[in-house]
Amino acid sequence: MRTGADRATVSALFSELSPQALEPLAQMGIEPDEDGCILLQRVMTPDGRGSCRLNGQPSTAALFRAAAPYLVNIHGQHDSQLLLSEANHLRYLDAFADTGAALALYREKYALYTDARRALSELEPDEAEKARRMDMLRFQIQQLERAHLKKGEEDTLYARRKLLSNAEKLSNSLSEASALLSGEDDIEGAAEQIRQAAAALRRVAYVSAEIEEAADTLDELYYSVEDSARSVDELLGSIEYSQSELDAIESRIDVLNRLGKRYGPGVDTMLEYLEKIKNELALIESSDEQRAMLEKKLEIYLREALDAGEALSREREQAARRLEKEICAQLEYLDMPRSVFRVELTRSGDGAEQLGPDGLDRAAFNISVNAGEAPKALSRIASGGELSRIMLAIKNILASGDGVGT
Repeated sequence: MRTGADRATVSALFSELSPQALEPLAQMGIEPDEDGCILLQRVMTPDGRGSCRLNGQPSTAALFRAAAPYLVNIHGQHDSQLLLSEANHLRYLDAFADTGAALALYREKYALYTDARRALSELEPDEAEKARRMDMLRFQIQQLERAHLKKGEEDTLYARRKLLSNAEKLSNSLSEASALLSGEDDIEGAAEQIRQAAAALRRVAYVSAEIEEAADTLDELYYSVEDSARSVDELLGSIEYSQSELDAIESRIDVLNRLGKRYGPGVDTMLEYLEKIKNELALIESSDEQRAMLEKKLEIYLREALDAGEALSREREQAARRLEKEICAQLEYLDMPRSVFRVELTRSGDGAEQLGPDGLDRAAFNISVNAGEAPKALSRIASGGELSRIMLAIKNILASGDGVGT
């Protein structure tokens, strides 16, 4: 802000925006005007206050900061430091070569290979540990199977134990109820007394409708009591107290409780655990067959990953030669006419040793800035100013694909 001025105003008008920029901007609520332009304005005052306007409407500095990467690509002095790390060189080459599809296919095959390799390694436990685990699983399976567990068994046992434990009390109560309902010896039960009461009313039912209605009610009550009496008699007849059965039930419950402490509370939980350890034992016992199957898969996935990696490498190799020419052309324009730029692609070994998350290749950017010198690593040859120009050349070449017009 100029000394003595009461404000500073900055305006920027962006036009011919790329589709790659328009989509994320639209998600922020930033739309071009009818002419396809976006106008950003910011006013600042000496006290630190200010205002932002987007296409003439009030906006915020936070929204401007979010939109900035889609409108302007800044080349600053620190960007050139990224060139000093060879880990970034392959990324720059892939961006230039547009290897997205080939790289995605390779990574898919590489993931299959690494997953199969991991699964195979998990099948290689210590043989002594494997034998101990199998012995323990067999013992647990044998112990649970000998118990002949049945789903829902506990509920049945506890209900039967409750019945047998209270058999005497139940028998006495049911006998008393039966005698009161049906009668015994020379004592008439409730059912007979109700029947007699109904008969007495029938004899005078002709006198009034209310008496006849009362007789009908007693008849219905009689039949209901008769049914209840029969139910009580049936229950009484079903009670069979057996001390030996009660002892057997107590013993069975004790067995289940002891197993429950080791394998989980409840028969259902123990049955689930039994199924689980059976599957684990089967998996260990079949590990040799599974290993052979995984080894075949691993061989297939390795071949597919190497094939996909080779296809990716061919794209990179062709792109590397084009990038070298374009970088040299850019450097000549940036007053480095004698520079020789080379992209060196190397591999770390043979076969599976070559595989990595980003393919088979490692990329290194080498340069010679003086005639007659062999290209060497950027970090050893280029000065700070040269690094800045090389980075600017790379950004300029890659700009057509990043969707940022400025």
